Amino acid sequence: MKTLVASVVFALVSIISVHAAEVPRTNAPPGGAQAMKKPQGMPFYGKVSAFDKQSITLDGKEKKRMFYLTPTTRVHRDKTPARLEEVVVGQWVGGFVRPDTDGRPTVINLNLAVEQRGSPAKTATNAVPPKTGRSK
Repeated sequence: MKTLVASVVFALVSIISVHAAEVPRTNAPPGGAQAMKKPQGMPFYGKVSAFDKQSITLDGKEKKRMFYLTPTTRVHRDKTPARLEEVVVGQWVGGFVRPDTDGRPTVINLNLAVEQRGSPAKTATNAVPPKTGRSK
């Protein structure tokens, strides 16, 4: 009788341990979530110095930066869809760039209606000067 109970307990424990080993204990999706993770991107902003159908080059303080364009690049002007043909050398642009599978910086979003930082249009030239504590 003791051997029967011992063998039944052993069988139950082995079945439970085999089942527990097969069930993943994380909330991660199956199939290798690391392979599906997109590389981290960054925003960009600058003045266009060169442009063609495959790339755009921006002037920088120290060096020029080149970003690649793809058919999936989304182009906008004032939050409405635009075309790549509307890009002009000397224009200020901004957007978001992310490395592709080869590690090349590829433009995801390209915004054409971007004003130069510190331009007179953005600063308040007609602002009222602040009042001082003295009154006349």
